[in-house]
Amino acid sequence: MKVSNPLTIIAIFAGVAEVFASGSLVLLPLEIQTIFVYFVMAFPLIIIAAFFGILVMKPHVLYAPSDFANEENFVAANGIGKALSAKVDEVVESVKRESPGLSNTALDTIRKNLKHSVKFIAEESYEQMVLDYLKSHPSNGYTTSAISDLLSLNLQSVIGILTKLENDGMVVRTTGKNAYITLWKIKI
Repeated sequence: MKVSNPLTIIAIFAGVAEVFASGSLVLLPLEIQTIFVYFVMAFPLIIIAAFFGILVMKPHVLYAPSDFANEENFVAANGIGKALSAKVDEVVESVKRESPGLSNTALDTIRKNLKHSVKFIAEESYEQMVLDYLKSHPSNGYTTSAISDLLSLNLQSVIGILTKLENDGMVVRTTGKNAYITLWKIKI
């Protein structure tokens, strides 16, 4: 069973905590049992209050990256794009102070290249993650959706990554028992 969604993790944690708390209740001395019973009753209420506090203040943190339609939506929802833009602007301003003779065109080129470099590094790390998984789990192949689920990546991104890796000659596309199923495996 793959658990990638924070809501599932919270539910599992709360359930396991309640079961163990209830089970250990009988082992406690009688004078502590009363206090512990109140804690066991209050604990779910604390979790619910924290959950609704997060839901009101930062609802986007309750979703895994794979729950979004694509990584750009995840980046936008979590403010990563804004933080990156702010950092890039900070670097460009620093370059501007150090080299006052640079034109605005040159500074815009620097800004664009920095943003492109960060995006390229992220995409490269996804490619490496897919390659590492396929290398470490040799089999008859994995479907695109299986790779997406196993690595918690967006399906469209995985399709693009696998196509690029196939073009680079690093993975091969085969068909499964059913001719309509495409399987991917590392090229040997």
